[in-house]
Amino acid sequence: AFDIDWYRNLDPDADPTFDDTESTLVALQYWLFNVAGDDFWHPDRLETDSAYAHNMGNFNAFTYIVRHNDQNMGNYLISKGGDRVFSVDNGIAFDSDISDQGADWRRLRIDAIPAETVARLRELTRDSLDRHLGTLAQFRIQADGTLTPEPAEPPIHPRRGIRETDTVIQLGLSERELDGVWRRIQRLLERVDDGDLETF
Repeated sequence: AFDIDWYRNLDPDADPTFDDTESTLVALQYWLFNVAGDDFWHPDRLETDSAYAHNMGNFNAFTYIVRHNDQNMGNYLISKGGDRVFSVDNGIAFDSDISDQGADWRRLRIDAIPAETVARLRELTRDSLDRHLGTLAQFRIQADGTLTPEPAEPPIHPRRGIRETDTVIQLGLSERELDGVWRRIQRLLERVDDGDLETF
């Protein structure tokens, strides 16, 4: 969060992100180099290229768990070396509506995922999920209206993703979104246990 007067040196028309504050909230973005976005999916390579299969398995587990709802070209990238896969724009996920570009990767399309990924998912508890994702960022509203970051506390209003009081602003997943994440993790593990999803 930046003081709005300082930020107006970059954008004279900027307004504070939240009413009754004097700060603008920003997200840091960065570009990946040596990647391509138009040809990342090669199902025939899953059997012959273990590095590609490993990365695609993790990629698909991730897009499934977060319910990725936007397969716009450029949101999924592959390294020019050809085996690392990235999901770089995850802004339309969780309870968001599906984009008009489609959402094929919000379901499990891969038949096998890395065993170590499954092991890590089995270690998760619902309590740890709530603790780490319920509040992702928290800001204290100072007397002059500026926002200063502070350690995350439990959600003020669990049913909302953006939560405000007179003194605090929180950003995180809503209770419903957390329910969805937990449910999808459990379904993935059930598919592994039933033999519908293999591990390697």
